[in-house]
This record gives sequence, C-alpha cells and structure tokens, in this order.
Amino acid sequence: MEGTLHVFRDNYDSFQLVGTLEPDAAALCFRYDAAYDGPAVSLSLPLQDEPFSPHATEAFFSGLVPEGDTRASFIRTLRTEPDDFASLLARLNDESAGGLVFSTDRNMAPKGAYVPVEEGFFERFAARPQAVAVETMGKTRLSLSGAVAKVGLYRNPETGAWYYPEGTAPSTHIVKAGSDLFPYEVINEALCMGAAKRCGYPVADCEVIDVGNGKRLLAVERFDRVFPENYRTVDGAPRPFRLHQEDLCQAKGWKPHQKYEPTEGGYLEHAMTVISRSCANAFGERSLMVSNVLFDYLVGNCDNHLKNYSLLLNKDWAGCELSPRYDILSTVLYPNLYTEMGISLSASRSIVGLTKSDVVTAIERTLRNVPMGMASLNEDAEKLPDALSDTAHELAAQGMRGASRVADLITRGVKARAAFEFDTSVALSLQLDRME
Repeated sequence: MEGTLHVFRDNYDSFQLVGTLEPDAAALCFRYDAAYDGPAVSLSLPLQDEPFSPHATEAFFSGLVPEGDTRASFIRTLRTEPDDFASLLARLNDESAGGLVFSTDRNMAPKGAYVPVEEGFFERFAARPQAVAVETMGKTRLSLSGAVAKVGLYRNPETGAWYYPEGTAPSTHIVKAGSDLFPYEVINEALCMGAAKRCGYPVADCEVIDVGNGKRLLAVERFDRVFPENYRTVDGAPRPFRLHQEDLCQAKGWKPHQKYEPTEGGYLEHAMTVISRSCANAFGERSLMVSNVLFDYLVGNCDNHLKNYSLLLNKDWAGCELSPRYDILSTVLYPNLYTEMGISLSASRSIVGLTKSDVVTAIERTLRNVPMGMASLNEDAEKLPDALSDTAHELAAQGMRGASRVADLITRGVKARAAFEFDTSVALSLQLDRME
C-alpha cells in the first residue's frame, strides 16, 4: 500500500479519527492520532503515543480482510502480494466487522447509499459463489473476514427489501453460499444455529433463502449492527449503528492463521484470559465460553476456532461481552474435514475418542467449577434432540427438503458424544452422502 490509510470510529453522526496506518520501511504500523480521546480499538492495541510494531498492526487489521479463495481473487485483481492486507483494506474500506471504517481522506464525512439488489442476484450468487462474492465486495467496498464465499447486504427492516450498501452506509446481513463439497451445508448450519438458540444460547438470527434447483443461501443478521430508536436514514431507509467487536484472535494479538489450536495449545485457557481482562461479568462470560465449546463438542462442530468467538462492545465502547454465536456447523458429517477442534477439550484436540475424564479436566482447568460445566453439558445433551427436531420441522415447513434427515444424523452424533461412546461421524457422513 502506498500512502497513509486513516482509521475512523463510527459515532453515527460523524466519524472520529482514531489513528493511521502508515508505511514504515517495508511494513505498516498503526499509530493513534494525537487528538484521539476515545477507547482502544483492541485489547492488543492499548492506547499509547508510539506506533505499534508491524506484527501487532498486522495481527489486528489483517483480521478484517478476506481469507482463502476470496482473498486470492482480490490479490490477483489488485496485483498485490499475498500478505499485503493494507492494500485490501484500502480497496475494501467502507465497511468491515465492528465499528471501524477506513479512508485515504483524513477529513471523512458520512456518505452512502442503498442501491436495490437486482432481480436474480441470489440465484447468480448461489450458482457462482466465489466470483459473485468478489464482484459484490468490490462494488460495495465491504470487507468480510473468513474463507467462505459471502456478501454483505442491507435489508430494510420496514419493507424486507434487499440493497447493496454503498459508500459508508452500513450493511445489516451477511449472506453465505454453501459449497458443493459439503452436502446440505446451509441446512446443517441453520439447524445448528436454530438448535443453539432453542437451547438458550445468544445466537445471531438467520434464515435460509431457497433459490431453487437445490441451491440455498444462509442470511445471517449482523449482531454488530443495531437500529437506534431515533435512527437516521440513508435514501429514506433506516441507518443502523455500528457496534464495535473484535474476535479472540485479534484480542490476543495473533494473526488469522493462528486461529486453530495447535497440539497442546490450550486455546480455551487463552480465551478465558481474554474474557477475564475485558468483561465486567467475567465469571458469567467464562461460564458461557465453556458452555459454547461443550455445545460445539456435542453437535460435532470442529470449526470452532478463535475467529468464530468475538467480544462485542456496547455503544460507548465502555464495556463488552461475548458476542452471539455464529458459524456453528456439524463438521463431523463431512469425512474430508478434520476432526481436531479449533478450540479443544483435550491435548490431542480430536473430537474422536474424547473421554469424560478429558472434559472434566478441561472444565477444572478453565472454569474451576466442574459441577457447573458438566451440568451445562448434560442439559444441552437432553435439550438438543428436541431443539434439532423443532428447527428441522420449521425448515421443512419452509420447503427445505432433507432438514429432518440431517437433524436425525446430527442427533445420533449428539447422543453418542454425550455418552462418550465410539464416534459415529464416519457412518453418519456416509448416510449424508447418499441422501437425495
């Protein structure tokens, strides 16, 4: 990236200059502006006069840009180096996760528009997810982290109509496409998310968009966008307020490639340290974090990495809590995926062959309250079959073929793991592969 990229905090009525990303030799360094009097943008970037190191800068800000094939496509388009996250932010700088926006202009003012999504867009996205995701991100200048093909859109809460958010206009939803490599991926995620909500977890609202020909999309409502009572409008549509958030990888000062726990990595303990440092109700949030990971174990979600857990700040950035859950999927249904958990419950990290002793040790090491942790595991194990069944019936009523059968397969795995019996993921995945 050439030149300086300015970092702003969205104050709804205006943008407050927070600091700058400036080239320093061959790297990039973040520095808070001398006049900035607000809170830090990250636990890993505390307020200070000196610029941060290139490593600390990259750890936080590279966590805001795409990964995987989407990132590779933008790199080819922009002709940048693979590790040049700043050029991506310079191009995709109007909207990202949390409450920050970016501009090459130091004197930035809110300016944006909501442009109606054309007829056939969802069908086109479902048919060519990667190409349409890159095209849409470029059009809306919206940066979405992660490797899954996804787009950020605005949905008018009064009319339900979909729009492209352009300029500094905030989005309200992330729409994700499933992969042909993973049968029933969208239904799988909708089932797990719906079941988690029925079990009492804070979960992002989502809905399945059926575009026909067996293609489906998942629209997830952004928990870092809220509508104030006295909202302002953009093109006559209510403008949401940007809440700030950071994922646990960013909070630790770790780069995105470190999101998966290595052997003996102890990521659950690291998560507890972050929560204790940041949340006023530390014990409550620590308990919730442990319950989340136990829930992931039960449903067979091994993609529960550090970037899928976030701290959500309030409007004043004066307090935070764990964000609602998102990206919950029973990954064990797919035999070509790993069986090591992103945040694990044992030294081996594997979900296969986990014992009750492993779980007790993990709870004792992190929460220091084994009865509470085991009660959470047992309660979810009891609730999940009905929660999955009820969610499946709801999806089936919307025309989602296969929802009940996928729910049955996930439920079989839940029961096996709750009893710490032989993991049935291979047998379940073979049945899933044979579904029509």
